Amino acid sequence: MRVRPVWGTITILGALGVVVSFLIKEGRSNADQWMSIVSGLITIIGLLRTFIFPGAAPAAAAEMSATTPLERCALHLENGRLPSVSELSDSALGVKPAIQSSGGADEIPAYLARAHDSDLEWAVAAGGVVLVHGRAASGKTRSAAETVRRLRGGHQLLAPVSGQALRALVDAGYELRDTVVWLDDVERYLVAGGIDQNVLDRLCPRGRADITVVATIRGEELARFDRAASIRDEFERGGPVRAAVDVLQRITGRRRVLVKQYLTEVEAAAVDAAADDRVAAAAAASSGFAEYLAAGPAMVRRWQDDGDRIADVGQALISAAVDCRRAGYHSPVGGDLLGRLGEHYLNPALRGRADLPSVAEGLQWAAQPVLGASSCLQPRAGDCYLASDYLVDRAESGEGPRGRTEIPPQVWDALLGMATADERADIAGAAFFSGQLTAAFDAVLPLAEGGDGAAMMNIGLIEFQRGSAEEAERWWLRAAEAGSAGGMHNLALLYGRKGDQEKAELWYRRAAEAGEASAMHNLAFLLAARDEKEESTFWYRQGAAAGSAEAMHNLGLICLHEQRYDEAATWLTSAFEAGNLRAAHSLGVLHNAEGRDETAATWWLRAATADEQAVEPRFNLGQLFYRQGRHDDAMRWWQQAAELGDAQAMVNLANVHFEADRPATAKRWWQRAAAVGDAQAMYNLGVLAHRRGDVDEARSWYERAAQAGDADAALLISGPVD
Repeated sequence: MRVRPVWGTITILGALGVVVSFLIKEGRSNADQWMSIVSGLITIIGLLRTFIFPGAAPAAAAEMSATTPLERCALHLENGRLPSVSELSDSALGVKPAIQSSGGADEIPAYLARAHDSDLEWAVAAGGVVLVHGRAASGKTRSAAETVRRLRGGHQLLAPVSGQALRALVDAGYELRDTVVWLDDVERYLVAGGIDQNVLDRLCPRGRADITVVATIRGEELARFDRAASIRDEFERGGPVRAAVDVLQRITGRRRVLVKQYLTEVEAAAVDAAADDRVAAAAAASSGFAEYLAAGPAMVRRWQDDGDRIADVGQALISAAVDCRRAGYHSPVGGDLLGRLGEHYLNPALRGRADLPSVAEGLQWAAQPVLGASSCLQPRAGDCYLASDYLVDRAESGEGPRGRTEIPPQVWDALLGMATADERADIAGAAFFSGQLTAAFDAVLPLAEGGDGAAMMNIGLIEFQRGSAEEAERWWLRAAEAGSAGGMHNLALLYGRKGDQEKAELWYRRAAEAGEASAMHNLAFLLAARDEKEESTFWYRQGAAAGSAEAMHNLGLICLHEQRYDEAATWLTSAFEAGNLRAAHSLGVLHNAEGRDETAATWWLRAATADEQAVEPRFNLGQLFYRQGRHDDAMRWWQQAAELGDAQAMVNLANVHFEADRPATAKRWWQRAAAVGDAQAMYNLGVLAHRRGDVDEARSWYERAAQAGDADAALLISGPVD
């Protein structure tokens, strides 16, 4: 009833009038005394309100604390608690629907055991973070769901609503036990203000086997992050998605599980035992097994094949939605906006025609399930739509009508017109890595002008890419003044390139003291170059403790040089686990020094496999195999190193061919080595010419060898060559 609150208000006002009248008559009219009156009135109001509205104050308190950090974070809750893994359906975990069977059944077919299951089971059982990757609709989520049900069915499952919500849960000190943290499409959580390595370390500390973080990611997305991580230039590496790059680079080895597109022979042989006709058809399809079941190829055909006018409109709307996601905007997009953007994707001959079907008809066509499975545009609340990640994946792979095409400026403008600050940061990252620097600049400029240090740092990075080092310096100075350790670090890098080592060291120190792990490593490297070993080692240790894989690697090398092999192994292994692939080669050197040839070979093979351009592990494998008498294997690895430009490998190949009485082949390899400045090769070419009796050519090679530092050649040319 509404009567009681009205009379309650009148009662309160009357009581206040009496109190004020009494206080004024007492002469309490000074300004400072009126503050006491106000305070007293507030207290009286509270007491009267509690008396007149019993239960009102508790209700307000309940409203203030209506949600806990867990409730704000968890996508699924059962009566205020996290559900167990076994309580959640496939669809709740993000498993895509399957095509209908010929009998009309629309449930997901029984799971077909895959070759990667054993690796996935190991990673889930071990606890910690596991990354399941592969093409869109390759079966990543289904495989992960089946594995956690088998091994962790009784554990509670936390599927966060966002990366920011998961960070807030961890920051609040909420402790999880016996939990699977479910990060389907993990790139959605690796955003500004979302999860980073620090959050994961606190969420899932090393040694905690009861917490498993299961992350899935599309192959094209992972490749984008891996490409960023492989960039040698520290200005570019990571860029606006640096935190995401750092997280993904730490998930290595058996903790990265690839779900392949096609069935193996063993998997295909198991299809005969399946009663579902869809499984047999998928196994025989030219597309991937899981892709066929999820109607992936059929969706692409619906998107690009010729059709009627409704199809023309629907396909334009699909293209617009796909490009919104390619632009880094992964939230559903309103139908009205898709309609406006879709105009730019229509065939020019159709634009503006009065007889075209409506946007509503096109959306309905695009949202129809294909073969009873997924739809090209997936409807969401509020007349919003999300493009199928399968179509986004195909576009990023260069397939479909949007493959390898630039995103129109109208899309960037429209998205930035409605994006939140966090969404702007994501859009900036997508624009930066697609080379559309103007869009990246427009996305991040308002954040930078609003005082966001990270945004200022990224504006500087964009300006640097545009070729304006002066503007980059200006923005990085502003970022540094705003407290951005990354801005300080980039200033140090910039001054280092300019040759101003004094300013470089100043900013490295400031960035290091502000907690920037890369700056700690670079400062240590700079000090080591000046032979200031004690302070250099101190900063390497600080950087390693802060998570710098490079610092861990260099600490390991210091210990290796000092023959402290156990400590070296610890740091080098940590560096490799943190994503430093060069540490694999160094581990090979360590085990080789201790006489463990097979272990050394294993690490060098891992290093060579991980980096197709790595010379040292290839050369060392050749040395090891030659010493073991495996000359064919040695020649194979030396040839790989030689093709990558290693002069000593060329010389070794030439020497072996010469000893095998193949002088012409030996000469070719010595010539290649001499061309890159190898003195030994020049000397040997002189010997070869001398044996042929060509004294002039021999002297020429000896002179070149002597100039390159060969002492034997210098002795020879001091007298007559005959």
